[in-house]
Amino acid sequence: MDTRPYVFDKRWFMLDFARMRRLHRGEMTDLLDILQRSGYNGLGLYVEGAFEQPGTRGLPRPGCLSQDDVDFIKEACQSRGLFLFPLTNTVYHMEHFLTQERYAYLRDTGPHERYQLRFDHPDAKAFLMARLHELAAMFGTDFLHIGGDEAILPPERLPEYAAFIGDLCRTLLNEGITPAVWGDMFYGKPALAPHLPRETVIFDWYYGGHRPDSLRFFREQGFADVIPCPCDDGWTHFINRQQSNQDDPHPVAPDEIEAFLADGAEAGCTGGLMTHWEDINGHNLWANLVPVVRAGLYMSGRWDPSLPEEAQVEPILFGRVTPYTEITHILRGTVTTPSRFPWHWPSHAVWHAELALRMLVSPESTFVTRFEDYERGADAADALLDAWQPANDVEDRAKRAMRAVVAAVRASREMIRLAGSRGLWRQAAEEQFCGRQYDPCGIFGENLEQMLLRIDSARTAHRDAADAFLAGIEGTGISDIPVLIQKRLLAMLDELYDRVSAFLTDPGLRDVAIPAWYELVTGWLPTTGGLVT
Repeated sequence: MDTRPYVFDKRWFMLDFARMRRLHRGEMTDLLDILQRSGYNGLGLYVEGAFEQPGTRGLPRPGCLSQDDVDFIKEACQSRGLFLFPLTNTVYHMEHFLTQERYAYLRDTGPHERYQLRFDHPDAKAFLMARLHELAAMFGTDFLHIGGDEAILPPERLPEYAAFIGDLCRTLLNEGITPAVWGDMFYGKPALAPHLPRETVIFDWYYGGHRPDSLRFFREQGFADVIPCPCDDGWTHFINRQQSNQDDPHPVAPDEIEAFLADGAEAGCTGGLMTHWEDINGHNLWANLVPVVRAGLYMSGRWDPSLPEEAQVEPILFGRVTPYTEITHILRGTVTTPSRFPWHWPSHAVWHAELALRMLVSPESTFVTRFEDYERGADAADALLDAWQPANDVEDRAKRAMRAVVAAVRASREMIRLAGSRGLWRQAAEEQFCGRQYDPCGIFGENLEQMLLRIDSARTAHRDAADAFLAGIEGTGISDIPVLIQKRLLAMLDELYDRVSAFLTDPGLRDVAIPAWYELVTGWLPTTGGLVT
């Protein structure tokens, strides 16, 4: 029996450039060095439409990839033995194009019109092929990932969609370009799979641990090249983790990034892609490198489960052992969101007013139970960060990224504390006219004063999180968009502070009963003129 570790021929990493990035050459060089040391031999650059397009004037957004940028990355990859290829999208996730008014005629109808292409439009194929040709020429590649995932369609339109994607793939193949697609729209749909030419490379993404069934499905459908694609999941939590679905028969540990790759090895897949997604929720690549290194070691047959994780990961990252991996474990164990909670609220609500509002109006028990966990995890991580003396720029960047994570945890902790103020507000309402006489002192006044302190603490923690985020992205190509978005959240907290304070200071509200918690938080308040927003 052969007991040697399974080694993938294609050991690739995907960096999400599309949403939040511009190229920072020093950061890219450092990342490529880490990938090379980890055992990777390929880099997929997910750009969607964030690249300069010679056939059209005007950029989709600031910081798009230029030809000079791609040439720099390509040369840097070649010198390290890394195959470079681009990833884009062709039906859904088309916002770089469809948010431009000149392409409004190509938008699908409905709530997702700014993201989804009307692929039955007579001009849709020509438009997409022009963009695909531009991208292939820019990268000088004959391998092109055209996306095709997560299209939002009624069941009766799925065959039409599959035929459209299949037609794009056949056209590329006839031009000497090997196409690749994400597998989610075709998995478990044997009637759709025949639309794809079998030379199409299937990137089978799954971020919940094990799923051998999908890999077997595509292999049985005749696709020779099927690539399992796990994710560090750092974009849905404060920090990276693996998390099984509740009905998963193969549970995984929070650090078991290789679960889906192991399924690929069992299925005889010759390649794997470790994905790292970024978005506008403040998550930083440099705080999520432990699973990136671990996946590279696994795919190259160098991961040893009998050795401590830090003993294998840290030397590759920094050339020595630092607190980085231990901090990752602490945060995974104390502040990542259990699957029974809305998956994105605590970490994303640090930046988004709408999600923070949903936290505040959720049942008290939903998040309040996590307050002590967040406090304990943040304190333990900060203690290690205080003791860490970076020896080089890579360590310094990683430490600042972790500081930003901890600051976001503390901001979320204060929002959880504020969400727990519902009981104070209810008690104040019960005491407001105790004995039918308004009493601004006693429990009523004390509770409202305590609420004002909590709101102020939340404002301070969120501003600290913004400062830490900006410090964390220094020396990277990551955008400051989360901080700009957070201004709406801070304005919401300012307004909430004023609403609570008014019941202590505004004589016009002395004889008005304080409203229900939902009305307070959402802005429906009684005034002498009636209810206003």
